[in-house]
Amino acid sequence: MNYNFKYYGQLDISNIGDLILNTELNWDEYTFRQTDRYGQADTKTIPLIWSEDFLENTTWKSYEIFKDSLIEIENNLIQLLGEGKIEVALLINLPKNKKILPHIDSGDEHFFKTKRIHIPITTNDKCNFIVGGETVQMKQGEIWEIDNAYKVHSVNNNGKTDRIHLLIDYQISHKKIKTLL
Repeated sequence: MNYNFKYYGQLDISNIGDLILNTELNWDEYTFRQTDRYGQADTKTIPLIWSEDFLENTTWKSYEIFKDSLIEIENNLIQLLGEGKIEVALLINLPKNKKILPHIDSGDEHFFKTKRIHIPITTNDKCNFIVGGETVQMKQGEIWEIDNAYKVHSVNNNGKTDRIHLLIDYQISHKKIKTLL
């Protein structure tokens, strides 16, 4: 089935929002995505679970701050999508009046093994996500799956506030069923 966006419902993200507001996070410390990923120059990233090559995702220093919230979100994703686990978790800030330029992500194999989930923590009504020519305005706390494998995608934040998304790559477990012969 071909799609650009799948909407799964609403999630209470007040805990994460409070943590972001009340924790001194250094949004300018980690710059790999901004410097090494085309189109991402205007973004700011807090890696929680991540590796730059998608091969050995590990927890980063800010993970402990958000650990309980991520466990709760993972439990929600298990209910929605089936048994699995969060492989990647990033907080991505797109400041007001900035853009993520049209691009296609690298790491092909990774995108076919995981479901890319976006959960807006803060956003505004002038922020639009575009995948494969389709535009969606995601609201705070909504759970969206995005199929951006081999698809051009971009984001325009023309609003007066920053947009912060929790980006998750969720891998569904494919347990083999034993059969008795």
